[in-house]
Amino acid sequence: MKNTNARITDKTEKFLTDHFRTKSAGAEYILAAMPAVMRKFIGMDIKGRFTENELKLMIDAMERCVLSPEMAGQHLPLNVTDGIMLDHIDEKWGVDAVQLNRTLAGMSTPEIMLLEIWIQGFWQAATEHAQDMDEYIKAAL
Repeated sequence: MKNTNARITDKTEKFLTDHFRTKSAGAEYILAAMPAVMRKFIGMDIKGRFTENELKLMIDAMERCVLSPEMAGQHLPLNVTDGIMLDHIDEKWGVDAVQLNRTLAGMSTPEIMLLEIWIQGFWQAATEHAQDMDEYIKAAL
């Protein structure tokens, strides 16, 4: 296993020590579990919940978003709403804005957080090489 250094807040430290034997054990578990959790979430838990164009709209809405831990699970609904109201991206993608907002409102905070991270993965890959949105979203359709 590789070592990594991460800064944590006092609240994060307390969470880790309250839930795990050590801070390191907690951080290792959470970090190591995330890829499998994300794969299951995208490939099973939300598979088919969104249309192709809804996924594309959400990716579009999050293009310049910088994820903040304090806002985890809140970025996506806010960016989607702003994108629809300010830039009319619902029209661009041919999406029913009311239905999409209703679907997002029915999701839990952890679900939205995982979706935000998945979308961030698209934009991270797009900065490193040409990323095909159609190919990226296939796992969630």
